[in-house]
Amino acid sequence: MATDYILALLCALMASRLREKARETGSRAVVFWRWAFVATSVGAMAGGSAHGFALFLTDWQWAAIWKASTLMIGAASFCLLVGTSYARLGGGWGRAVRSMALLKVAVYVTWMIGHDDFRFVIFEYGSSMLLILGIESWRLLRDRSIGLTWIPAGILLSFVSSAVQQSDLVLHRNFNQNDLFHVIQMVAVFLLYRGGLLLRDRRSGSEA
Repeated sequence: MATDYILALLCALMASRLREKARETGSRAVVFWRWAFVATSVGAMAGGSAHGFALFLTDWQWAAIWKASTLMIGAASFCLLVGTSYARLGGGWGRAVRSMALLKVAVYVTWMIGHDDFRFVIFEYGSSMLLILGIESWRLLRDRSIGLTWIPAGILLSFVSSAVQQSDLVLHRNFNQNDLFHVIQMVAVFLLYRGGLLLRDRRSGSEA
């Protein structure tokens, strides 16, 4: 619960800074990046509450809180993918990725209404991260800007944290794989945040 709450606070602070950057730049990419951090913050808070207060909640209360956590992570992955499309892809490619992101999150939400396994959350988030990693890597190869390395680094570290979460690694009886997952994810979201601050919209008629 503690690591979830710390992650939630960290994401809320980053969302606030991204909101300021969005106002400065008028960038839709930064707007969506900001909402991704808002959703992550809410999801982490809900997840921490589900873990920490499980003994004090009725079954339906716990299920509702856990469901909110899983849906917020889906919302975050949707916003990150849409934000990336505005920043890196022009014209038809950008519209295609946004349409795909909308379809993907709709399928995810429909599926998660009847399922709770965290593996499905990782599949949803991981698929978006893979798409974003591909787009960002392509842009990095084209533009060779050091500023384009923050987001790929954050995504790769997110993959590491997800692998840890699915493992049986326990460093201490009060610090298991879920806690370590949250700690690694804190660093990953910071890297994504730094990359998000640099995002700017591509013109709709620019080359994809």
